[in-house]
Amino acid sequence: MGGELPTMRIQLAFCAVLLAAALGGAAAQSPVIPSPGDVIVRTDPLVRAIQIGPPPVGAVRAYDPATGVGLVAVPGIGVRQARLIGVPVAWVGQRAVRAADLATGVEFVAVLPTPPQLVPAKVVRSIGDSILVRRELPEARVTEAVPVGSVFALYQGGLAPATRVPHALQPGSAVLIPPDGDHRARVIVPQGAVTGSRTRR
Repeated sequence: MGGELPTMRIQLAFCAVLLAAALGGAAAQSPVIPSPGDVIVRTDPLVRAIQIGPPPVGAVRAYDPATGVGLVAVPGIGVRQARLIGVPVAWVGQRAVRAADLATGVEFVAVLPTPPQLVPAKVVRSIGDSILVRRELPEARVTEAVPVGSVFALYQGGLAPATRVPHALQPGSAVLIPPDGDHRARVIVPQGAVTGSRTRR
């Protein structure tokens, strides 16, 4: 009996070592369960939209011709900064362009606002963020500075911002501008004075 007790103690100790080793291996192989405080990465709503269906269609609310970037309202997602690509094309009775979201790179269709009634003019020269244009009216010649974003040109059978049409802003090019220019700097020369100046030359 005296010899069996040490033997049992050795066996128990050996079993304890085996159990500890087994538990340690299981812990190493078990997946890590995140705690409630861990950060969860959420998918961008625009990315999620194209994962579950076709690309959305947005509406351009503002546009900076200097950078080519606009603010596009996308239904169910919100207003996104997007780069407008190419020239407008006819789309379901409206005009639309390709747009690339700056945050995700996702491309989608962006519908342009309906342009106001436009009148023809000719480019004189560019002056910073404005374009100096000239209009020939029956009673006078009008030269005025128009914001570059309000200058349009005909291109491929449609209407496009002049900044997106090759050579549209070169001197002498025909463009279209909104007629309402109450807040624009302008010089009006009566047609009689124009004719007189030409005669003296």
